[in-house]
Amino acid sequence: MRRGRKIIAYSIAGLLLFILLYLLFRNYILHTVINKISEKLDKDYHLELTIGESGFSGLATVEMKQISIAPYGGDTLFHMDTLSAAPSISSLLFLNIRLQSLEMKRGFIHLTCSDSSCNYSSLLSKKSDTVSADDHRRNYAALFYRFFAKVFDFAPQNAVMCDLNLSFKTDTFQTNLRIPEFYSSVEKMEGELEDVIQHERWKMTGTFNQEKRKYDMVIYPMTGHSRLPLLKELFNTTADFDTAHVALIESDYSNSIFRMSGNLSASGLSLYQKKISDDTVKIENGSFNYNVTITANSIALDSSSSMMLNKINIHPFFKVTAGEGKTFELLLRTDSTQATDFFSSLPAGVFDETKDIQADGQLQYALRFKLDSTQPDS
Repeated sequence: MRRGRKIIAYSIAGLLLFILLYLLFRNYILHTVINKISEKLDKDYHLELTIGESGFSGLATVEMKQISIAPYGGDTLFHMDTLSAAPSISSLLFLNIRLQSLEMKRGFIHLTCSDSSCNYSSLLSKKSDTVSADDHRRNYAALFYRFFAKVFDFAPQNAVMCDLNLSFKTDTFQTNLRIPEFYSSVEKMEGELEDVIQHERWKMTGTFNQEKRKYDMVIYPMTGHSRLPLLKELFNTTADFDTAHVALIESDYSNSIFRMSGNLSASGLSLYQKKISDDTVKIENGSFNYNVTITANSIALDSSSSMMLNKINIHPFFKVTAGEGKTFELLLRTDSTQATDFFSSLPAGVFDETKDIQADGQLQYALRFKLDSTQPDS
């Protein structure tokens, strides 16, 4: 009994000592980390980091004000009036950083490019060490899972974002996107995106679960048909939709295999790209239920996945396998579809000639394709 009391007493004393040391040295550790980041930005990217104020609020919440990143002698690349972030204490015990909450207010990312001089060019010019393909083999499953896990670790369950802007200006175009407000909690996720120049807005509502790595959201324009931003400026493409639904339902990493499943769907989808068609391509209803499997040397869209193109049900399979070269496999198969429904379901703007065909019977389509990059002529 006495021995047990001693163990409890020592444990409590050790915990109190740890908390005391943490409270004494946390500001020193924070400023050391900030200095390391500042030195890396300076050395690797020739960027200057300035922070007006930094410190702690509560036990573990980091607060910073007037944060700016800019190339030396160039336009400011990033600025944030206030930023507050709190890590998950339980994750820190396992030496893993996971954000529990994040608050960002009144900030911007400003990208400019004039006469071939860009304020973000240093971010793209850092040279990485070259590694021979014989030095190591990529494990696709492990690489993707690490990236996937980090995305969710740094996407906090509780978030507040207000008045954030992204502007992109070149010699030929200018765009300005704004997030007036975004909120995320255990119960729901909700936010808005505004195209300031085009006077168009989109609403996003749904749910997000950081712990289970799931999300389910619906996106729709608040100002009637609104073209998606940046597509025309960057890819000479215009697109809009009535409603879009995006969900990640399940993910798992075990036995060196990563799996994830989810769905995408859109109604009233319109797309214009000169290389696809001279007319606007229109799809009334489209959906995609995907099951992806990633192993050490392959990435596959499983045959259990399905797509709906209006009234045509499609079963796709796609796989890339790495070896001495790369092997590509593609299988497409549609369900048997009433002929008139098949023709009317083909996208307007590409298949206008078949749109009004009336026919009896059933139609089905199948495609099988395989390419070995080491034997392209086989």
